[in-house]
Amino acid sequence: VQFGTLSASGPRYATTSGGSGSNTVAHTIAGSSNAPSGYTISYTGPTLTSGANTIAPATFTNSATGSAGSAQFALSLSSSGGATITTAYDQSAGAGSWKFLANTVDTIAATSGVTSSETYSVRYISNIASSTPAGNYSTNIGYVITGNF
Repeated sequence: VQFGTLSASGPRYATTSGGSGSNTVAHTIAGSSNAPSGYTISYTGPTLTSGANTIAPATFTNSATGSAGSAQFALSLSSSGGATITTAYDQSAGAGSWKFLANTVDTIAATSGVTSSETYSVRYISNIASSTPAGNYSTNIGYVITGNF
């Protein structure tokens, strides 16, 4: 997914086609399990990086835009069914809750029983400061779904 050109005047949201100025879904994750206690979804990865430069991981709640003019990177998600989204990542809470923890395994969602099919819509947001060095910022985030037996 891509953000396109970032600007200190407002947020950018990652998409599969160069980013957007509007809060939009970047990709989906499909989950299902026959585990009697459901499953847990977690992620890990670095923040946005260009050489030695980084965009700070952020946490903000009830905000669709974060703080324009401040360097921030975070993710948020929603689900198609009855999964529990971790509060700090819940897109459906108010205007949305966003969070990113760099290089730390963190739980973002869970189910409590056998789940035939659940789709998670994942969103990414980035803001930059006017002092953020120019560059091609990227990250690789890994998602893991673990059955709870």
